[in-house]
Amino acid sequence: MAATPLVTAAQAPDCQAQPYPHSRGRTTGGDGVSKAAGAAEALVARYTGYRIEGAKPGVHRGLPSRHLTFIVTLDGTVDLAAMPNAGQPPTSFTTLVGGLHATAALISHDGHQHGIQLHLTPLGGRVLLGLPAGELANTVVELSTLLGPVAGELVERLRLSAVTARSRSPRSPRRSAGADGTWVSDSGASSA
Repeated sequence: MAATPLVTAAQAPDCQAQPYPHSRGRTTGGDGVSKAAGAAEALVARYTGYRIEGAKPGVHRGLPSRHLTFIVTLDGTVDLAAMPNAGQPPTSFTTLVGGLHATAALISHDGHQHGIQLHLTPLGGRVLLGLPAGELANTVVELSTLLGPVAGELVERLRLSAVTARSRSPRSPRRSAGADGTWVSDSGASSA
């Protein structure tokens, strides 16, 4: 996949392809969305690499969807100011899994975010996380709560992959094949 250049909101005023259209700083150009390939396709509907630098601080609404949300930050945290379940307190996450929910989560940011977001299918939740999607309904949890030490290994591998990708192409937010390879090998699925 070719590296996409960083653009300003002024260069792409409609920002339809940006992960966070309200950004005013440097964001990764292009849509940043990839479909999973091979064996991962039934487990991960799509994934998004995102990078926001120097944007105006703000709040993003994490809208309900038909997929479980799985995020690994490559730098910083994801700061949930309001959870989908009002009974769950605001929390900052390095990694998170959000279950299916009927109300929006509010995600605050300081103008800088960098990570990978996966949209897991219900089957993906069962295979990759070891539990049915219903057990995560209306909750957001740290990945290590579900996977234990494997979560730390996954984060380390993805962050190392991101550093390696940046050293090859400083403007590339991620490498699709690396993310697919990490998921396929961790799930025990075969890409052949």
